Amino acid sequence: MDTKIPVNSLHVSFSESPDRDDLGSDEVLAQLLDRSHMTEWRVLYRLAKADAQLRSRIKRIILTVPLPLPRFWLVTLVSLGEPVDWNVPVPDYFETSAT
Repeated sequence: MDTKIPVNSLHVSFSESPDRDDLGSDEVLAQLLDRSHMTEWRVLYRLAKADAQLRSRIKRIILTVPLPLPRFWLVTLVSLGEPVDWNVPVPDYFETSAT
């Protein structure tokens, strides 16, 4: 069974078995973290739960790309067993979006 996760006009297809190619580029993953809704985030969570490489990519994006909810995503990673250094700064979404 496939689940569609819309990102703007894109549709990112996820299958029941995690596959790195399903998520496409880091740009698509960043857009999912930035612009999606709870339904899509639940699918992403389920996939990340079973895929350490996906969790690593998510963590890298959180720490380098300005997102509106970076601490939410870090807490999510902690709930999946990922270590998080709370002293590492995250990009300021509101500072970069004001320009």
